[in-house]
Amino acid sequence: MTATESLVFAYFLNAAWQFPLLAGLAVLLLWLLRRPSPRTEHSVWILTAILAALLPLAVGLGLLEPAPMAPFLKRQGLELPPTGYRLLLALALFASLRRAGQFLRAALATHRVRQRARSFAKRQGVEIRISPAELEGAGPLLTGAFRPIVLIPEFLTEAKHRPLLETALAHELTHVRRHDLITLLATELLLLPLAFHPLTGWLRRNLHSARELACDAEAQTDPIEYARCLLAIARHTIQPKRPLAALGIGGAEILERRILALASPATRALSRREQCGLALLLLLSCAILSGVARSSYLWLTSVPEPTSARRLTASPPPPPAPPQKGR
Repeated sequence: MTATESLVFAYFLNAAWQFPLLAGLAVLLLWLLRRPSPRTEHSVWILTAILAALLPLAVGLGLLEPAPMAPFLKRQGLELPPTGYRLLLALALFASLRRAGQFLRAALATHRVRQRARSFAKRQGVEIRISPAELEGAGPLLTGAFRPIVLIPEFLTEAKHRPLLETALAHELTHVRRHDLITLLATELLLLPLAFHPLTGWLRRNLHSARELACDAEAQTDPIEYARCLLAIARHTIQPKRPLAALGIGGAEILERRILALASPATRALSRREQCGLALLLLLSCAILSGVARSSYLWLTSVPEPTSARRLTASPPPPPAPPQKGR
């Protein structure tokens, strides 16, 4: 394998074992915080995504001339041929390209929907449009990371649904203030190299759930009325046939958790001491994982010298001392 292939393979190899450790640390941290606020939970999952994507890059720190890859299988007499490593690399890269293609198709579909939507109003500098007919059941949606536009179904424009419209707009405009679409785009890009990992989908779901909970906590003024509006909108909402690069207020997969969070909000904020402790723990974890990743790469790329070769290259014993001549 070439040096570039060795570094890429080492990245995937380190990501395979570092990701579960980081996920476990995040779950443990949230458990230790005892019902943290949704904003804190969202921050923890974002930090997990950042570390899971960037920590495996520590494999190349200080390695200007990486050695050819010689995995530990070779040490056990189970060496894979070079085509085996290249096949594993191809599968991992295919998963990343497939995910990138899905996200790109969703972005193009969202752009076409935005173009067909009819203008309705403007609120806080954000344009509000009525969704096309094929998205009537998709519920309110926020599209456009850098030029946000809110799409609403036509039934929300009726006078009898005015409270639902206000709740939907409050929710989507809170997403705009929090820059949630930009965060979604950034985390999608970060997680592209990890598309091969089974935990990537789990982390995306946790990010989505925490993002909606944090938005609900900031958008609502009356939790009971807000929860009623969520239920009413959810009854009119169905999953779009095509995935869209958008954020919506609907979605029944986490609706129960959102209602429970509104009924008993978790408002515990981190103290200054806890924030400093978490920062130190984060730095220590990064240092340990980076050191282990680099050490594992150096161990994997080191080709042990055969015992026979060591015997052949061993220094010969010193010659015997010459006999002393008698006087």
